[in-house]
Formats: sequence, structure tokens, C-alpha cells
Amino acid sequence: MNRVLQVVADGRAGGGSSHVLQLCRSMADGGLDVHLLTERDSHVESQAATVGLNVSGLPFFRAGRLDPRLWLDVGRLMRRLAPSVIHAHGARGALPIAASRMWPGSGRSPFVYTVHGYHFLAKRKAARRLAASAERFCSRSADRTVFVCEHDRAIARRWHFLQSSRAGDVIYNGIDLSDLPSHRPPERFAMAFLGRLTPQKNPLMLADIMERLRDLPVDLRIIGDGDLRDELEGRVAAKGLADRVLITGELSRTEALRELSRCHALILPSRWEGLPIAVLEAMAMGVVAVTSAVGGLTEMIEPGKSGWLISPEDIDGFAHAVRTLARDRDLAAGMAENAKRLVLDRFAWDRTLEAHLSLYQRLMV
Repeated sequence: MNRVLQVVADGRAGGGSSHVLQLCRSMADGGLDVHLLTERDSHVESQAATVGLNVSGLPFFRAGRLDPRLWLDVGRLMRRLAPSVIHAHGARGALPIAASRMWPGSGRSPFVYTVHGYHFLAKRKAARRLAASAERFCSRSADRTVFVCEHDRAIARRWHFLQSSRAGDVIYNGIDLSDLPSHRPPERFAMAFLGRLTPQKNPLMLADIMERLRDLPVDLRIIGDGDLRDELEGRVAAKGLADRVLITGELSRTEALRELSRCHALILPSRWEGLPIAVLEAMAMGVVAVTSAVGGLTEMIEPGKSGWLISPEDIDGFAHAVRTLARDRDLAAGMAENAKRLVLDRFAWDRTLEAHLSLYQRLMV
């Protein structure tokens, strides 16, 4: 294996971009020639350069998914680098790779496409059909599609995205346990939300949950930023919760994890998910996860044993889970220990890295 080209179009800070950066760093530390392609002038491009990775930036978002100029630029980069393996994360990065491979002279490097959660199901009918067609094109163009959870592989099979039932692998996201801060929560019960303030993560529901907990000494840190921040701040203020809810805005990964380590529970009322890194990091630190029962979360958490899984939009269900943890600290401590063991057994970074390297080697035979 001479060179691996990793592609993540979304250059914003987040769990997916952190995963790709860690994959690149680990492979480079292992002696591989790694090149990262991402959004130009983005957080990911800056972080990659800071740690000494070879990185290129292109205007994935400014150009648009179907802009042929982007495809031409991607094709030229592929020909110049001549990678042994191309690995695209997310459809926005995979689509120009798949399109470029159709042109003469583009080369036939093995192409891996990782789905970090399917978003198309939440779109309106016409947009959903178009997005599904793009997903099908990406997966059928790839030599192998990787899913971060069994839930997404089942969706791909149901929508006939794969050429055959053997064309997809599940490789769970993993985390490096060595760089997580120690868990030091305060005496007063504190919980955190960590993620982008977007409709997918359903952050507006946090104010409703906190309203149900008004009689308890419970605080909430909302770590992140996004399009719904102003509306969320307005809802928090309107409910008289400003003294109990802190919205930090976007933080660096180190700062975000430090804030998370000062909490007893992580609350995530998402409408859909792949296999979110933030939940794994919380569980590994001893922060009990209270999440929606969607996507790969159902494969990460054993309900009532290592965390809580609640039906999406069930405000009372989320409030009840938090109330139970706040009132029974022994129960919370036991769930936290179970969660730590589960992450160590199933989601350690070494296992994730080895699975990727093994896949690349198989494709190059």
C-alpha cells in the first residue's frame, strides 16, 4: 500500500471529521503515505496541516454537488496522486470521486465509500428520491461500502443501494481512550448536549425537557453551534431557564470534551443518527448517555444497563430518565461503569484502525 487518499467534504468540526482526522493520523503514524482532501479553508484543512498531514482543499460546498468543475478538479488530483486506495466519507465527498472515475484516464484505484448515517430519509419526497439516487450511485461505484452501524446497512439493502448483499461491511467507529479527560462532575447534577444545533439533533426539545425538570436541581450545558441557536436561546429565555442552561457555542474538541467531563449525563434527542462519536466519548469517560433510540445508538447502548434509549420526540421519557439518574446516583454510577466496559470491548480505536487496514489490503489483492 503506497498512498491512501482520504476524502471528507464536510470540513466543519464534528464527530465525523474528528474520526477521519484520527484515521489519517494513525495511518501516517504507522508509516503510510496519507493525503487528505476536504473543504478549502475549513476547520479540517487547518487541523490536518497543524498535525503535519498532507492535505488539499477544494470548494465542495461552494461549488455544489453537481458542479462539473469540482469533478474535474477532483479528477486531476486523483491522477496526480495516483493513490493505492481512495476512501471517501459521506456522499458529498464520494459523489465527485464516483463521477471522476467514469472518465477515461482517471485510473482504477480501489474506492471505498463510508456512510456516516443516512440523511435522505428525512427529506421531502422529490429531494428524497434524488438523494437516494446519489447514494445508490456512490455505493455502486465503490468497490466496497462501509457502514458505521448495522442499521445503515439494512437501509442500504432495503433501498437496493448495493450491487450485492456482500458489497458492504460494518466497521464501528472507535475512539482513542488515551486522550480523554478524567470525569470530574460537580455535586449538583449536570448534563450536556454535544453536537450541532441542527434539525437532525433536535436541540429545541432540550428546553422542553428542562422545563419538565424545573423542580430538580439540574443544569444543562449545550456544547455546539448551528442554525437553530437563536431559536433555542429564545425558547430557553421564554421558559425562564437561562440561569440553568448554558450555550457555549462551538468549542475545540479538547474544550468540548473538558466540558463534557464535568457532567453526569449526555442527552441527545436526535431524530436520526449513524454511530455518533460524542456518545462513545461520553460513555468512555463515565458520562451516562440518554439518547433517542435511532440508528446506531441502538447498537451502542444497552437500555437500562449502560444508558437510556428513548423514543424520539418523547419529552416525558427523556425527563424521566434524567430524573431517575439525578435521584439515584448509585444507579448512575453502575450504568457508567457498564458503559465504560462496553466501549473498551467493542469500540476501541485499535480495532477500528485494524479493520480499515485489513479492508484496504483485501481490495488491493
